[in-house]
Amino acid sequence: MPENFSSQETLDQGFRGGGTGSNYVDVLPWQAWGPRTIADTELVLVTAGQFHYRDATGELTAGPGDVLFTPPDEVHTRTFLGSRAGHFSCVHGELCADGTWSNGNYRPVPLPATLTPIGVNPELRELFRRCTAAMSEYTHYRDALARSIYHQIWIMLSEYWVTRPASPHLSRRMHQMLGWLQENLERPVSRKDLAREFALAPEYVNALFKSEIGIFPTQYIHRERVMRAHRLLVDEGLSVKEAAAEVGFNDPFYFSRVFKKVMGISPSVA
Repeated sequence: MPENFSSQETLDQGFRGGGTGSNYVDVLPWQAWGPRTIADTELVLVTAGQFHYRDATGELTAGPGDVLFTPPDEVHTRTFLGSRAGHFSCVHGELCADGTWSNGNYRPVPLPATLTPIGVNPELRELFRRCTAAMSEYTHYRDALARSIYHQIWIMLSEYWVTRPASPHLSRRMHQMLGWLQENLERPVSRKDLAREFALAPEYVNALFKSEIGIFPTQYIHRERVMRAHRLLVDEGLSVKEAAAEVGFNDPFYFSRVFKKVMGISPSVA
């Protein structure tokens, strides 16, 4: 029988050994991974675009602010849904120094959800970035630092796994609507445009979004644009005006108000 640990116990015992890997990935249109398996636990933070994920239990769609978990030896496929570039950050490693997940030597408690919707969480995003930065440097304590950061990522996500149920798989119609929005984020789109495209009443579109992903279409559009703009500001060094234009805001002042509402900070200090 596998030994059960709390996430804290597992990480305290496990991060002294085993390898940790991390990278930031720029994704090409319609790029796919798999079907494949991986050798250790993997966490993927989506930062731009929509990804379709399929494993033995079903399929779902992950967008910016979502974290995907894949255990070792699980056959899965991950496909980017956009015709424009996407982006994600990936960290992976073994959680126990004295055994492996594949061999059944341990299981963390709580078990991770396949998809964790963390929303706008700059602290967690920064941990993913720092883990990648640590692995890119050839210092004496590089592996220890990366394992420590991976430790923090698991602990932060464990709070979600304790208090929130795993996300349900999305309907085919929701997959289609989210994909359409991703293709049209750079032009003015609204709930009415979405309703017209899919021959639905705007009120019904609202109800679908609220029931399946927990937010309304306008909130989703704003979150997607702001997450994409945040990456342009932080990772690519664009100005506020340039980032606003790139994600479909003609008015940088309105963009700043939306950005602050979503992120809690002004884009000028992001």
